[in-house]
Amino acid sequence: MAFGNYQNVGSWWYKDMGIDIVAINIQTRDILFGEVEWRNRKMDVKDYIHLREKAIMVPWNKYNRNEYYALFSREGFTDSMKELAKKEKVLLFDSELILEVLVKPKNTLNKS
Repeated sequence: MAFGNYQNVGSWWYKDMGIDIVAINIQTRDILFGEVEWRNRKMDVKDYIHLREKAIMVPWNKYNRNEYYALFSREGFTDSMKELAKKEKVLLFDSELILEVLVKPKNTLNKS
């Protein structure tokens, strides 16, 4: 359940380390970590690994939670990141998909 009912959504910071999006579902113990890169380069595996490393620092239900990851990139993703995303079920959003979701009528977002 990567995108579901989250009670709290925001960003997370600790010293000089930050995660752009952190969303939690208290009942299911789901936590979604998201990183946004709006630069002129594709996101790569190293970006995902860096997000996972930062996620370890988030203390909420640290040893008893279901972790999910999402990457948002203006320029898209490298082939190696796309492959890894399939294996590890990482959600990938390029600028085209982001715009599609933003303009889609609200009543169609939760339909399969």
